[in-house]
Amino acid sequence: MSPMADTADSSSRASANEDATTTARDRRAVSQTLDRGLAVINAVAVAPEGLTVSEVADRLSSHRTIVVRLLNTLADWGYVTRSASGRYILGPHPIELARLVKPMLRLVAQPALQRLADDVGATAHLTTADGEDAVALLVVEPRTAAYHISYRTGSRRPLTKGASGFAILGARPPGRSEMAEVANARRRGWAMSVNQIEQGTWGVAASLGHPQHTDLSVGLVYLGQPHTPEAAAERVIQTAREIRDALG
Repeated sequence: MSPMADTADSSSRASANEDATTTARDRRAVSQTLDRGLAVINAVAVAPEGLTVSEVADRLSSHRTIVVRLLNTLADWGYVTRSASGRYILGPHPIELARLVKPMLRLVAQPALQRLADDVGATAHLTTADGEDAVALLVVEPRTAAYHISYRTGSRRPLTKGASGFAILGARPPGRSEMAEVANARRRGWAMSVNQIEQGTWGVAASLGHPQHTDLSVGLVYLGQPHTPEAAAERVIQTAREIRDALG
């Protein structure tokens, strides 16, 4: 082996050792207690009926005593709360934090959604994914329509029910047994639903497509069939692009 090759080989080994040291250092820098606490919050958040201490311990593969200390600490901070049945559910503090995180998104989306709602005469919305649910972050009613759908911000439904959820799922990688509506949304770039939420309603939605605001969709809910779903979809996609560009 030439001296140059030997030197290059030594440099490669040194670089590999440095990368391994950096990785080990990064691992040591992680707080295991905080990591476990966040895992507890996530576990409780996706369990609508709550979890017992034993169920949390099983999901985290952690000792019951450790889980009790974590739950007590999180309860003190309002991240979880204990229901009358003794099961732990999500507390009020995450909701308060969400209200602090979302205002800028709502501020940017509000005027764009209002223009969309007024232009087409249907209710416009910005929807996000929360676990397996689609949650309405912002709902804007048209000022130009005699009749329209009305529902509250914070309303939730399964991601597998309605155009807003189909659009969010369609922006994710394909799943093994996903619904045809989700595959169609991925293929054409927008989703449609009929009678999914209420009888006689149509939904059209598209993914926001923002790298820092993933799992968001922009949509319309019609009372009755839109004249041309494709034209409605084009307006929704245009609005999603407008919001995405404003977010930067």
